[in-house]
Amino acid sequence: MLTLRQRLADAVVPPDGWHGWQPGDALPHCSWRRVECSSAGHVTSIVAEWDTMPPPSSKAQHSAAHVVLLPDLARFGSLRQLTLDLYYAPPVAAIPPQWGLPGAFPALEK
Repeated sequence: MLTLRQRLADAVVPPDGWHGWQPGDALPHCSWRRVECSSAGHVTSIVAEWDTMPPPSSKAQHSAAHVVLLPDLARFGSLRQLTLDLYYAPPVAAIPPQWGLPGAFPALEK
């Protein structure tokens, strides 16, 4: 989750008030806004819908297309819902091959 937060922050400006998603925020990931966890602390839902502009660096805009499609998300064994909408981000070039492997997203429902 920390890698996802950092990569999102590098590509788009996290909205104000989105506690946990700001770089350096010390909140545990189960306390982040629009993240839900099981009683065991495993992420079960991530809903990141940001209507925001990328930061003003060309490097950030170039990396935005790959930021949310982290291969590691496919290994979140308890993840039931994944919504990653970043408006104004460049189109995604490709889905990581790990997302299509057998056993990827074993609990994903939507």
